[in-house]
Parts: sequence; C-alpha cells; structure tokens
Amino acid sequence: MKTIHLESIDSTNSYLKRNYKELSNFTWVTSEIQTHGKGRMNKTWIGSKDALMCSTIINHEITTSNLSLYPLLAAVSLHKVLSKYINHLMIKWPNDIYLKDKKLAGILCESIIEANQVHALIIGFGVNLNQKSFNDELKDIATSLYQYTNQTYDKELILNNLKNQLTIDLNAYIQNPLNTIDYCNNYHYLN
Repeated sequence: MKTIHLESIDSTNSYLKRNYKELSNFTWVTSEIQTHGKGRMNKTWIGSKDALMCSTIINHEITTSNLSLYPLLAAVSLHKVLSKYINHLMIKWPNDIYLKDKKLAGILCESIIEANQVHALIIGFGVNLNQKSFNDELKDIATSLYQYTNQTYDKELILNNLKNQLTIDLNAYIQNPLNTIDYCNNYHYLN
C-alpha cells in the first residue's frame, strides 16, 4: 500500500480522481489541510491539521452491481477502528459516524464509470480527532474525539489501523456481503 502525504490539497478525493490512471490499487492520500473538502450532496467538509483527512483508491474487481455497498463497507471499517478508542459510536447510513447525536466522521465514495465499467472507486474519510472547538455553524452538530475524551490522538496510528481494517473488511465483504449490512444494522444511528 502506497501512501502519498501532502501538506495542503483541494481534496484528497479530487487528487485521486485526477490521477487514478497512474495510481495502483489501495494507494492512500493524506493531507494536513483540505481547502475544498467535500461531503455528500455538495456539502463542504471543513478540515484542518486536527482532523484525519485521507482517501484511498480501489481500481480492480469492482462492478456497477456491487458498487452500492462500498460506502457501508467503509463505514464498518471506520467504526471498528474508532470503537477501539471510544464506545457509543453509531453509523448513520450510508456514510457518517455519530457520537452522542453529533457527527464525528464522514465518508465520501466517488466512482469513475465509463460505458458501464467501473474504472475506480475512491473512498474518502474525514475524522474529527483533535479539534478542541468548532465554529458556530458546526458546534451543535459536530464533535471530535478530543472533545469527548480530553485526549489527543495520533493520526498516523489511526490511519494505519484504518488501512489494515479496510483491507480485512474488503476481503470479508467479498466472501459475504450481507455481513456488512448486518454490522451496520447493529450500530445504526436511528435505532
């Protein structure tokens, strides 16, 4: 697994989309700052050095028929990793991790499809780790691990855990995709 670390980028997902033809499967991109991070439905993801912002590319063995479960698969992997540090995390289908009614992390999956063939799937993760506060627009809807535990977290360690967990979960998903849905149902935010 190759990792490209950048100090600043518009978005880690956009970087992979621009360069997908030259990058190998499971290349990861991280950045300290994202100037134009995004979420679903064109929402902005505000990212700083206190957040983990990363994306990976999957560019083999993906078809349009199995594409729809990958956001849930990514949510499962991220949930498992973050649950090592804190309890009470829930998955808000299909792409958010919540802690006590506030968003802790988001996932954005984007695919590159031409003529019904998937050339690449890009999975982006934004995780609020060490933010001590949020601006007025976000303070009632977002949280960080630091705000909840008053501890600082190692981004590199969490990134490495996420890389490993996603690889494990992807292999399990190929064997039995329904386990991904069952896991998400067990930790569903609206339960």
